[in-house]
Amino acid sequence: MARDHHDSVAAAKRDLRAALDRDRAALGDDQYGVELHRNLPTIEREVYAAFDAYLAELDDMDTGLQANATLYEGVEHVNGGTG
Repeated sequence: MARDHHDSVAAAKRDLRAALDRDRAALGDDQYGVELHRNLPTIEREVYAAFDAYLAELDDMDTGLQANATLYEGVEHVNGGTG
């Protein structure tokens, strides 16, 4: 389950990057477009850093869940399957 969510979040990050790359030229030459163009690299870095941090948390959670499952399987085996 955590792996599926990780894959979905990673896909959302890729989709966002593709959308920003595609639409970057449409920012316009007015003052708002110029300001956004100036700030966009910083905004993108922060957004992608948040994605990366969340993906790392999901990886840690997946690793922890796998370790817990292994532990419980070992306990069940020692107890003859009576958990």
